[in-house]
Amino acid sequence: GDDGDDGDDGDDGDDGDDANGVDLTLDVEASNGTFEIFTNTTFTMEVCNEGTETATNIIVQAPFPDGLVYVSHNSTAGEFELAWQYWLIPSLAPGECATLNLTLFSLVDDRDLTFFTQVVAIDQMDVDSTPENSNGQVNEDDEASVTISPQGGNGSIIGSKDIEISVRNATLTTNSKMVEIDTPYPNPAIDFVMVPINSEIDLQTQVNILDVSGRIIDTKTMKIFRGNNRLNITTEHLAPGVYFISFSDLELSNATRKFIKSVN
Repeated sequence: GDDGDDGDDGDDGDDGDDANGVDLTLDVEASNGTFEIFTNTTFTMEVCNEGTETATNIIVQAPFPDGLVYVSHNSTAGEFELAWQYWLIPSLAPGECATLNLTLFSLVDDRDLTFFTQVVAIDQMDVDSTPENSNGQVNEDDEASVTISPQGGNGSIIGSKDIEISVRNATLTTNSKMVEIDTPYPNPAIDFVMVPINSEIDLQTQVNILDVSGRIIDTKTMKIFRGNNRLNITTEHLAPGVYFISFSDLELSNATRKFIKSVN
């Protein structure tokens, strides 16, 4: 239900008469307009009640773009539910705003990343917008998005051996030969994590363990043989938390897998 008179771009719809009721507006900004792989970007969302009545039980959806993973968050009001990627705000009085800072870590650098957010639920009717009625396009003032771009071009690197690594599929291709990196297990891990790899070629690869800040914790060179492989990576020396395993053919781009180190 978008009315044609408020579909212009402006968040401030000056209609002459101030409608009574709840009027939520949403905005989002990124800490940087560009990003590099294995770096953090903070997205700052601000939701305000520009209406005349208190808004209650507000739910803002903040799904992570494909290629970004969670690092941390803080907010001035409400709670962020990581499992559902929802920001839950108990109430906003007229004229009150709340802010959520969401820091995400990039696993790719081969494409633009768009962070889209919208209000998906509220107890009251909003005077000029309808919750959860967008498929990713910003049409109302309770929806917002921001796009960040990679610094290093398209992020798809072809090396001297004509080997290309696709980070999204964790697949390497070399002259029509393929190396598939499967999901690590057990995950969460305690003492070790196994990484299944199915390869059509023999390949020497560098294995890096990174923390959520992109710092390399451990690195080693390992041989992948044609056929099914299971790389056994020791994790008992790691502190509990989120880690990333990157596989590279030394002179080439990276393929990355995520795992969690459990306490016990």
